[in-house]
Amino acid sequence: MPTSTAYCYSDAMAEPQALKSAVSTVNAENMNLSEPEKELLRWHCQLGHISFRRVLFLMRSGILSNSESSCRLHTAACKLALPPKCAACPYGQQSRHSAPGTKTTVVQDRAGVLKKYHLLPGQRVSVDHFVCSTKGRLQTSLGKTADNDMFTGGCLIIDHASNFVHVENQCHLNTHETIKAKEAFELMCRDHGVIPQSYLSDNNGKAFSSAGFTAHLSSSSKS
Repeated sequence: MPTSTAYCYSDAMAEPQALKSAVSTVNAENMNLSEPEKELLRWHCQLGHISFRRVLFLMRSGILSNSESSCRLHTAACKLALPPKCAACPYGQQSRHSAPGTKTTVVQDRAGVLKKYHLLPGQRVSVDHFVCSTKGRLQTSLGKTADNDMFTGGCLIIDHASNFVHVENQCHLNTHETIKAKEAFELMCRDHGVIPQSYLSDNNGKAFSSAGFTAHLSSSSKS
């Protein structure tokens, strides 16, 4: 036999109506508010949640009452010191706040700002270390060098004016080998008639900020 589903809309609206009457603030069974407060709140909701002062003004004018009992109720409502609280009004006045977090500022890189006013080769030289996870063999080894004696990185030296890049491999990124890499670079520069005048580093490497490297730079500048 064919079947179909039927709905009874009158019964379907019974449950929402019962729920509405059960949770309504102005319900007759609500003992937390007096009748004048319920009447004031009821008209406040019916008039689109206008201010309670406007509702009280309309009640004093008498245009909202149509009987003697409602007139007495509105008169009692006008004598309320504090109007009742409307749950919908504070909810509608809420404003959205941004989620808490850290504020980050993007620094726009400017091309060529580090080598500005550096026009002559050797006027300013940048130095930094690089690290390689794969051990590198020495040029003089036969494949039997211990891992501690193999290349683990090196020193990058870049001239600002000419953009010349020089690489010196190092087994250890310490002050002693960094000074040897600097001296090898300066020896190569002198063969081309260039004398490095100043060095720039990020000071994150311990070799560049060590006392030995600083003393070596001071002695080189004096000589």
